[in-house]
Amino acid sequence: LNASGADLDYASHVAYWESSGLPVPHNFSDVGGLLTFDGFPIVPAGEQIIIELTVVLADSPANSVGTQFINTAEWEFGRLIDGVFYEPLPGENGISEPLTIAAPELVMTKTGPATLGLTLNLGQWGQFGLDLQNTGLSDAWNVTLVDRLPDGPTGGMCSLTPQILTAQVFAADGVSTVAGKGPLVAGADYTLNYNGAPQCELTLTMLTAAAAIGPGERLIITYQTQLDPNTQDGVDLTNISGATEWFNGDASNPDRVRFARPVTTGTPTQADHQDAHTVTAALFGYFFEKTVANLTSGVSPATTAAPGDTLRYTLRLQATDVALTNIEFYDDLGALNPTAVFVPGSLALVPGSLPPGADASNTNPSGGTNGAGIIDVRNLSVPVGSSISLQFDITLDGNVPDGTVALNQADLISSSVMIADSDDPNVNGQADPSVAGDEDPTQIVVDATPPVLRFEKTVANVTAGVVPAATATPGDTLRYSLYVEAITDVNVVDFRIVDELDALNSPAAFVPGSMTLVTVPAGADTSNTSATGGADGTGLIDVRGLNLNGAGDSVLIEFEVTLPAVMPNGTLVLNQSQLLAGNLQPGLSDDPNVNGQSDPYVPGDEDPTQIQVQSAPYFDVDKVSAYVDGDPTVLLAGETLRYTITVKNIGTADAVDAMLRDEVPANTTYVAGSTTLNGAAVPDPSPGVLPLSNGISINAPEDTTPGAMRADASATTSNVATIVFFVIVDPSVIDGTIISNQGFVSAVAGGVADQPSDDPRTDVNDDPTRDVVGALPLIYAEKSAALQVDLGTPGVVDPGDTLRYTITIYNNGAVPATEVALIDGVPANTTYVTDTTTLNGMPVGQPDNGVSPLAAGIPVSSSDLTPPLPATGAGTLSAGESAVVQFDLLVDAAVAPGTLITNQAVVASYEVADVLTDGDGNPATGPEPTVVIVGDQQQLSITKQVAVVGGGPAVAGATLEYTVRVVNISTVPASYVVITDDLDMPVPTQLQYVAQSATMNGLQNGIMFAAPVLTADYSSVYGAL
Repeated sequence: LNASGADLDYASHVAYWESSGLPVPHNFSDVGGLLTFDGFPIVPAGEQIIIELTVVLADSPANSVGTQFINTAEWEFGRLIDGVFYEPLPGENGISEPLTIAAPELVMTKTGPATLGLTLNLGQWGQFGLDLQNTGLSDAWNVTLVDRLPDGPTGGMCSLTPQILTAQVFAADGVSTVAGKGPLVAGADYTLNYNGAPQCELTLTMLTAAAAIGPGERLIITYQTQLDPNTQDGVDLTNISGATEWFNGDASNPDRVRFARPVTTGTPTQADHQDAHTVTAALFGYFFEKTVANLTSGVSPATTAAPGDTLRYTLRLQATDVALTNIEFYDDLGALNPTAVFVPGSLALVPGSLPPGADASNTNPSGGTNGAGIIDVRNLSVPVGSSISLQFDITLDGNVPDGTVALNQADLISSSVMIADSDDPNVNGQADPSVAGDEDPTQIVVDATPPVLRFEKTVANVTAGVVPAATATPGDTLRYSLYVEAITDVNVVDFRIVDELDALNSPAAFVPGSMTLVTVPAGADTSNTSATGGADGTGLIDVRGLNLNGAGDSVLIEFEVTLPAVMPNGTLVLNQSQLLAGNLQPGLSDDPNVNGQSDPYVPGDEDPTQIQVQSAPYFDVDKVSAYVDGDPTVLLAGETLRYTITVKNIGTADAVDAMLRDEVPANTTYVAGSTTLNGAAVPDPSPGVLPLSNGISINAPEDTTPGAMRADASATTSNVATIVFFVIVDPSVIDGTIISNQGFVSAVAGGVADQPSDDPRTDVNDDPTRDVVGALPLIYAEKSAALQVDLGTPGVVDPGDTLRYTITIYNNGAVPATEVALIDGVPANTTYVTDTTTLNGMPVGQPDNGVSPLAAGIPVSSSDLTPPLPATGAGTLSAGESAVVQFDLLVDAAVAPGTLITNQAVVASYEVADVLTDGDGNPATGPEPTVVIVGDQQQLSITKQVAVVGGGPAVAGATLEYTVRVVNISTVPASYVVITDDLDMPVPTQLQYVAQSATMNGLQNGIMFAAPVLTADYSSVYGAL
């Protein structure tokens, strides 16, 4: 191939028998362009082997257009001659016919108007031609043509889009047609695009085989256009055209070659892909034009307007070859309209637009037909080759029917004679001054079709971080978003959004002064918006000066506002905005999250934006004790205890059925008639029976309605209910006896059931009020475990995880506890983590070599006495103080899922008996082990307490109150929780159920009794625990 005279690349070949066409087996190699074919079978006499070879011309400088090349094949063979085999024997070389490298070559010729030579009159059409001939030897496909029309300060041909007249491929003579190549159709055979100023560029791209230019053929395109209105007389205007891209094959050939050329000056003296043509403008006469712009919509020139829009008309007079003197503009704005279309008195000359020396004193804004107004401007002069203009504004009547055509045409008057009507060059093009009656009135089509808008309002809960939001808690801050989008292509100008925040709510649902604007469109007027506006003083949104410029345009307004701290549960807070625009009917906002998105074409389909309030009472219930007799710091047997309970609703909703229940503590006797509510005596239900045993309705002094407790979390005491009662400690109790008592508040309508009282004098939350008999410390210790190192399932205790135990020891008594020690063994299935034991944050017993110091016990002192660490036997808990001990345990590797790690420590002291740690943090339920479950297994803890209703001993006939607590101590929800209690266990018929007395979380829902079994189906009422 290298000897062919061209740069050729091997592509493929086939070898076959001439007679049958079957393939011939052979060997083949290509070494640097030397192709070798051998290993052929013996060729019988009269048979031939044909090899067809395909090569590709490389895209390289050697393969220039016009290069000729040949291909020579040399061959040799072997044969028997007189019984002797001779090889190799030379064969006769095969030489191909010469081939010439071909490519399309394009030459552009640009032609102009023939009848006018090189001149073109303003207002007349000129016809131009693009003649593109293929002088190459192969077809030109997908040709792109560019024609740059002139544009400059002295004139041009850029304003109008050129009109294509013909487009077709002809034979070389430019006249004869070519088979299969008829007239070309825009959009099918070619694309057309025109970019006006400043590009002023016409682009055509050929698409089909009918538009391909064969060798010698011509693509001829003719179009017409006009001079721009600002073109001056005698100006030479040159436009440049050329072919910028073509290919040597159609688009289905991925290997086709692209030819690209720039368009520069047109190179008119060279026969190449571009050319230039010059037209000289020859102007005559004068031009009296009138155009209109829509000031309301901002469109210029305008063709449509809405009722109420303000229009600006411009009158322009240009003199070309003759000066004009003492000319008058006269315009009766209502003359061409059968009914009134303009607002009488709205006509106004634009300041500064009146030509110097002009007399406008006869102009009358309310004169003429239908009072539309008259323009009468006199004493006008225009020198040769110059122009004058004036402008005036006028407003369309707001009730003009849809589709009305508002016509207007001014008169040009000379010496009291009308010599011309104004022409609108935007209607049927510019008038030809040589053709009488070629002038078109200026016209505006009234579009009174109301715009179709999407007006949506959504709400987000800023406090909760929920978008969109459906619920909120009193005190939350909400963000409302108002979105307006134009659906139809109608401008909406100078509209406003109004929103009185509490217009739909009674009572008001927002905090006065809390409203703040977050987002408003640029340039909008918010001066009428007030955070304390509206009938309720809770806020008024009033945003004005808003605009929508056609379909798809939108505006966004966002504001935030805060809900009051207290609101009834279930309150629906509604909010809906109004859109006000001129003569349009007020529009209402729609929340697409309520009943779906509204149909903008269906009036009344809009839903207000709503938030449902979720609130509930929540009580701060404090209970303290005081020693009435003797030493106020030491309680002795036989002395009187005074209990004071204060209840304050600090929740987000008022309570209407608040009730307090309490029992006489064990080892005491109620003092008959001692119960008071807010200082007023509460009668005993029967002699010597505490009224609180069956529960009493409570209220604060501010509202004596039984059960009424107003929510207010401030420091005020006006919503606090105070209950007092007295008990006497049994004379026979021994020192060290703990008198424990706790009240419970319920407000079932508000979802509150048995909220326990808290002793505010201790650090333990919701703990009973506990007093010790005698001058002794009162020790309580709670023990908890938490994941310290979580190597497995997040939040689940797995083998290999590390637990951190925290033991807090309290002395809630009035005297110190001495010789205090803490003993705690390492539970099964765990390993103590070396050197992790601390007391009040200080290391204990380190280094401990992996042996827990707690196993043998450590002295413990309260935090006010450490450092230093106490010596052995010297541990002391000051009155009212506490100590904290921490240590880590590693869950052993082989522990099976569901295994319980159970642990309970012992607190020893000199003064009182050993105290076990409590795992649930509730002193009322007694000390319980701390239990940790391994794996994501369900595990419940259940405790049961009993008290004698009304106090006293549990004797035959006494009423007992049982309290069962079930706690999920695992890390996963517990499903299908059902609690059963067989009253015959362990002794049949010992207990008799008091009908309707059982409740679950304060309600009787889910409670069933089928003697002797009481059942509470938790999951059927509340779901998983």
